[in-house]
Amino acid sequence: MNRRLVLLCVTAATAAGTAGCTSHDCDGTNTVVDGGTAGSAGRMWAESDRLVWETSPADGPWIDFRGSSSIQLNYPPGFTDPYDWTVWVSTSQYQGADASFTLTTASGQLDEVFSKSATSLTFLNATCAEYYMRAVLYARAPDAGVPDGAATRDARSD
Repeated sequence: MNRRLVLLCVTAATAAGTAGCTSHDCDGTNTVVDGGTAGSAGRMWAESDRLVWETSPADGPWIDFRGSSSIQLNYPPGFTDPYDWTVWVSTSQYQGADASFTLTTASGQLDEVFSKSATSLTFLNATCAEYYMRAVLYARAPDAGVPDGAATRDARSD
């Protein structure tokens, strides 16, 4: 009798623990963000010997980053092959005085680099949770090397 009860409890616990991404709530999508299109919320600027591109203003709106989905960031004209980047995630699309600050630096399954090229960088949300993301990418300015003290990053090191 006790063995049946233990088996029933183990079976119920296993079924509850495997629910995760088995529903259609976590069907993946691919979003493409074109940095060079008119109306793009991102902006690019120069800082000494590097170029900086942000995908969204710090206070929003941030990019919808659904579970099991990817975001392909197509660089704006003149920006190529970033050597570093920072990704933030939040449960809110807006940050600031009228919104809650729920942002954190992405890591692990929220900061997976799916692919990287001279024209784009793709991040994968390998969780089943929905977030909003903002990325800031750093590239060499034309005719400049890597800024002093900057470490280089590529898809193989993540």
